[in-house]
Amino acid sequence: MNAAELLVKALENEGVETIHGVPGEENLDFLEAIRKSGIRLILTRHEQGAAFMAATYGRFTGSAELLSGGSKIGDTLYQPTVLLDPPADCRVSTEEVFGPVICVYSCRDRQDAIRRANSLDVAFQAAVFTNDLNSAFDTIRRLDAAAVMVNDHTAFRVDWMPFGGRRVSGYGIGGIGYTMHDMIQPKMAVIKMACIRDVATYRMISRMKRFPASAL
Repeated sequence: MNAAELLVKALENEGVETIHGVPGEENLDFLEAIRKSGIRLILTRHEQGAAFMAATYGRFTGSAELLSGGSKIGDTLYQPTVLLDPPADCRVSTEEVFGPVICVYSCRDRQDAIRRANSLDVAFQAAVFTNDLNSAFDTIRRLDAAAVMVNDHTAFRVDWMPFGGRRVSGYGIGGIGYTMHDMIQPKMAVIKMACIRDVATYRMISRMKRFPASAL
């Protein structure tokens, strides 16, 4: 029994039924050992996808109630999944899930919902649905999000909007104007006038002072 077979045997003894992973030459022995075992292998295209599918599939959802989805529909595809009240400290509640998963949480009131949203290390776009404009503006002020949609979903976007995450969700702002600004490299010149002896050059530099740097 080689190391890969020993590892798979240990996983079986722990009750592991499914493994999500990325195939490659470096793990052929492990893949072959899984093929011979009773563990089901679900292939994914990259490590992030494997982590997401494995987490959503089981352990990382804690005791959440599965309302819909929760199963794979292909080697690299997962059903749109809705989870009800997963534990606040499990990964699906505290990390960004780059996949078709949404969690529904029970909150005491609007303030409790805002507090829970602001408690995370990740922040992107948020949404609030209400027919009360005062509640809408109060929620906009209190939510620590890059953008807040009122009575629309969080995927809404047009090109001129500032688009980006806060805290660990990202760095910088997207959008046409913001991206163009980030691509600009300012250039500055500093001239010590006391060292200028040529009169014509001195007059030219004096005229340049009248214009902003962007006009030169």
